[in-house]
Amino acid sequence: MILQEAKHILKECFGIDGELKSLQGEVDYNFRVKAEDKTYTLKISRPGFEPEFQDFQVAMLDHLSTRIQLDIPSIYKINNKSSVEYSLASGEVVYVRLHDWVEGEVLTSISPWSKGLFESWGRAAGILSKGLVGFDHSKAHRDYKWDPSRLLQSKILVQYLEPEDYKLAMYFFDHFEEHVLPKLPNLRKSINHNDLHELNVLASNADYEYEITGVIDFGDALYTETINELAITCAYAGMNQIDPMSSILNVVKSYHEVFPIHDNELEVLYGLVAARLLISVCAAAENAIHEPENPYLQISAKPAWTLLKQWKDIHPNLAHYRFRNCIGLEAHPNSKTFIQWLDKNATRLVAPIDISEDRVECLDLSIGSQSLGNFINYSDPSNFHKWVQRYLEDRDAHVGIGGYLENRPIYLSPNFQFENNSGKQWRTLHLGLDVWKESTTEVRAALDGVVYGVGFNPTPGDYGGVIILKHELDNFNFFTLYGHLSESSSKWNRGDVIRRGEVFATLGDINENGTWPPHLHFQIILDMLGEIEDFIGVAFAKEKSLWSSICPDPIRFFYPNSKHVERFGYDGNFAKAKKTSWSKL
Repeated sequence: MILQEAKHILKECFGIDGELKSLQGEVDYNFRVKAEDKTYTLKISRPGFEPEFQDFQVAMLDHLSTRIQLDIPSIYKINNKSSVEYSLASGEVVYVRLHDWVEGEVLTSISPWSKGLFESWGRAAGILSKGLVGFDHSKAHRDYKWDPSRLLQSKILVQYLEPEDYKLAMYFFDHFEEHVLPKLPNLRKSINHNDLHELNVLASNADYEYEITGVIDFGDALYTETINELAITCAYAGMNQIDPMSSILNVVKSYHEVFPIHDNELEVLYGLVAARLLISVCAAAENAIHEPENPYLQISAKPAWTLLKQWKDIHPNLAHYRFRNCIGLEAHPNSKTFIQWLDKNATRLVAPIDISEDRVECLDLSIGSQSLGNFINYSDPSNFHKWVQRYLEDRDAHVGIGGYLENRPIYLSPNFQFENNSGKQWRTLHLGLDVWKESTTEVRAALDGVVYGVGFNPTPGDYGGVIILKHELDNFNFFTLYGHLSESSSKWNRGDVIRRGEVFATLGDINENGTWPPHLHFQIILDMLGEIEDFIGVAFAKEKSLWSSICPDPIRFFYPNSKHVERFGYDGNFAKAKKTSWSKL
C-alpha cells in the first residue's frame, strides 16, 4: 500500500493529518504517523482480515495493561470501536486501527547486544507469560503457521529449498517428530505473544545499559504451548551470534527467574527453537517464489539458516543439560543417581592402574600452582616431560595423581581456543583424573564393559590412543574413557567385551600419546553426546557445574573408601588436600 493512500485513509477514518513512514509487517500494513500533537501507529489490515480477531487483540492488551510493567500499545477508539471498516477503491474492505506510539529503540538499531540486554529480553518474555496466565479468548484458538508446535504443517514447503538446505531442514523435522511432538500434550498451554523478535521489543538506555521497556505488534498472538514464548524469543536472540547458546542461556535464565520453567518444557526447548527457525526459513523460501517484491518476508531467512547450522552442531542432550544448569538444576538428570551408585559399589571397582604398592604424590598443575613454575616448564613437551619426572623423583614418588576439575594453564594454546560473543576464550578445566606413570604401564578395566569407541590421534594436545568402554547398569548406562594410550592398544573393535580387572591397554610414550608426559587420562562420562571415539577432556572453566555433572569425579575408582578421602581433605582438588601419602588411603 502506497503512503499517499494510507494518508488519505488516516484522514478519512480519524480526521488526522500527519507525516507517514512505512513500517515492516506481514499481517498488516503498518505506518508511523507523526501528527501535530503526538505520534501514532496506523495499522491497515490486508484483505480477508477477520474483525473478530481485532477484538481478541484489544482484550489481550486490556488484560495486560494492568498486569505487566512493560509499555504496550493502547488503541485509539472511535465510538467505542477499536477499528474502522473502510472500502478501498478496488471494492475490497480493510479494517483500520490507530495505536498510540510506544517509545523505545528496536533492537536492530542497538549494537552490540550485551549480556544485560539478552537477560532483559528473557525477562520481558517471562513477564508476558506470567501476565497472560488465566487469560483466554475464542479467537486465540486457531491453526496458525507461525506456531512452533505445528511445525509439521510447514513440511510441504521443503519443495522450495535448495538440496543442502533440504537436508538440514529434514534433520530438524525428524527431530521434532521423534522427540518433541509426543511430549506436547503434557505441556502447559496459554495465550502467547508469539513473536518477540528484535523489531517487536523496544529498549531504552538507562545507566549505560539497554533494557527492554516495551512490546508491540500482538497480531501473531495465539493459544499454544506456553514454552513456545521462550522458544521464539531464543530463536531470535540466537541469530547473528558467534556463540548463540551463550546468548540464549542468558534469555532462558532470566525468563525462568520471572516465570519458572517446568522440567518437561526444558526437554523440548531445543526442538521448539529449531521449529520456529524452520518455519521461518520454509516460509521465506515460499515467499521468495510468490511474493518476491516484499523484502520484509526475507528479513530473517539468512540469519535463521545460519543459526540452524549452528544449532545442529549442538547435541540436543547437551542443550537440555545447559538449559537445566542455567536455571540451577543438576545439569545431567542422572548425575546424583550415578554418584549414589558409585558410593554404594566403589569397593567392586578395579583401579585402572594398580597403585596399591606405589608411593603416590599429588601433582598440582593448576593455575596458581606453587610447584608448576614458569611457562617454559610446560610449553614444550620435552620440558614438561622432564619436569614431571623430576617432580616425582624429588619426592621419592612412583606415581603422580590429580587433575579432576583442575583449571590448568597448560591448555592456553590455539588447540584449546574458542571464539565467543565477547572474544577469545580457552578450555582449561580438566574433566578427568590423571595418573602419571611411565609408558608401557598396564591399564585395566574398572568393571565389565563393552568397547564403545577406539581411536588413535597423536596430534599434539590430543589423546593419542583412546578407548571408551560402555557399562550397562539396571537403570542407566555410563562410559569410562581411557586416554593417552599406546598405539598398540587400539587393537580392539567396537562391541568387544572386556572384563573387570582385565589388562586391555598400556600407556603411550610422548611420541604417540599426544606429546604428553606418559600418563592415563581417566574420565567418567554419563552421556557421549553423539561422540564415538572421542570426547572433550577439557572444558571452559565457567562451565564447571555443567561438565562436572556430565563427567563426575573418578576418585572412587582409585580410593573407594569415601570416609578416607574426606578425612584427608579431598574436595575435588588433590593439590589442596592434606600432604599425606595417598598410597596409604
